[in-house]
Amino acid sequence: PEAVAHYGAALAEAGNADAGDARSARELALALKLGPMLANLRGPQHPEVAVVYARAHDLAAALGDHAARFKATWGQWYNVLVGRRLDLARERADALIELAAKTGGIDLALESIHCRWSTAMFRGEFPMARDLADDGAARYDRAKHAWMGPVFGGHDPGVCAFCVAAVAHLMAGSRSRADERSQRSVALGEALRHPLTLGHAIMNRLTFLQQIGDSHGAADLARRLLELADRYTLPPFRAHALMVGSWARVIGGDVDGGIHPLEDEYPRAAAVGPMFRYYAMLLVDARLRAGRAAEALALARDSLGTVSEPGVGMFVPELHRLAAAAAAAAGDADGCVQALRAAHDIACQQGSTLHALRAAIALAQAPSPAARDDGRARLRTLLAARHATFDVDERASAERIVACAAA
Repeated sequence: PEAVAHYGAALAEAGNADAGDARSARELALALKLGPMLANLRGPQHPEVAVVYARAHDLAAALGDHAARFKATWGQWYNVLVGRRLDLARERADALIELAAKTGGIDLALESIHCRWSTAMFRGEFPMARDLADDGAARYDRAKHAWMGPVFGGHDPGVCAFCVAAVAHLMAGSRSRADERSQRSVALGEALRHPLTLGHAIMNRLTFLQQIGDSHGAADLARRLLELADRYTLPPFRAHALMVGSWARVIGGDVDGGIHPLEDEYPRAAAVGPMFRYYAMLLVDARLRAGRAAEALALARDSLGTVSEPGVGMFVPELHRLAAAAAAAAGDADGCVQALRAAHDIACQQGSTLHALRAAIALAQAPSPAARDDGRARLRTLLAARHATFDVDERASAERIVACAAA
């Protein structure tokens, strides 16, 4: 707080000097120092952070300082990403790519696509996220780029490239490729010996394990992340560990022992950042397994109500699929089928074969003959487009359903 007050006062005082490039350069330097401090104190999404970085951006643009403008735009991007304004996050990530090209800096070029692959993932633009993250992993050189983590976002870009590539390949139906990249992210995080970077890697590895249904692996890794979070006082990682670890207990059969900490932690986990729908999805799933379908449906609908662009958002298809299960439990067959069709259509829009398969499988098992026919037709389309690394478990289930229908 004292440093923020000091730099805030210095910035105000600099604004009283005679107008000119010297004053603007002084204000710009102070604003770029104040921005990260404010973000750490009040949170990256805070309106005051947006004001400071907007001022820095205008000053850098007026001075023609592309490197400083990149830093200011990065601060604006992070502000809206954590603030869940994914439309603006996309615009600012695109602006960073243009600015990096103007500076000619190889490091800034890597950071610019780092921002774009992260934005693409959170928006549910998985083919773009996959291609950019794989490109970033290929560009990354540990000796040259390890400095970037503490400066930009708190985690290493190479680790993040492997993390996002893992998520995106899994969404495409490539479990083995996803697993390989996920393991490489943790190995690199361990080698770098940077707690925030290692926490980022483990957090994303946990999400991978949760998505493939490995509750035992998720429970073990959640304990490791919780230990790291407590050792270094990292609340976001602690929340993620508690959410996924508690979900794993529910899946493992300890419903009462898992759902209570899930309920307790959810408000904290979902309060800040773009992962809030993922945490809602975990709790919806747990409530369903606890026989609380009405509460599960209410939370799924509340979370889906936050979608501001049609079909945009990570795990939106899964929320629709779980809402369908809750509707079915409540006896709303039509609502169930409608939600499953929405889940499948949005998953296809996002390039998420995994989530499209799950929705189509559920549709093919619906009570209505028409819904089952529709589900089987969707499965045939998905299977016809399969690729050489299409190896998620859902593929075998889909093939069995289609084969039984043909027989």
